[in-house]
Amino acid sequence: MPEKTHDVDLVCGDWLGGALVSANRSDSYTLYTVGNDGKLRWQVTLPGIRKAHAHNRQHVMNVISQSPDGLITKITGLDQVTGEQKFELTLPASREKFTNVRRLGTQIHCESSASTHPVPTIVSRLFVNMSSLV
Repeated sequence: MPEKTHDVDLVCGDWLGGALVSANRSDSYTLYTVGNDGKLRWQVTLPGIRKAHAHNRQHVMNVISQSPDGLITKITGLDQVTGEQKFELTLPASREKFTNVRRLGTQIHCESSASTHPVPTIVSRLFVNMSSLV
């Protein structure tokens, strides 16, 4: 690895026979794509914590990142061959939280309340993207 960090993940293989590796820090991470020849194809550093990723048929990798406090969540589209950023979408923050969620028979009832501050988003590590749309 070209940097010193103890938190490194082998994220997945890629369609070109290489691998995607993530070097994680407390407030950002760097994605490295290494070819099957062991050479670095590209690298990109993104702010936040890497939560999930998915690939689409156009060979764009969609990566979900979140700020350490959970208030800002972004989806970034990266070209899998070059690492070029295709788009970045910031998900709108919510100011509503559900309280008193309960099941009554076959129905689920929830009460919600408004908050004066944004509510942290809980992001799943599962992200499936089979179509060409996010």
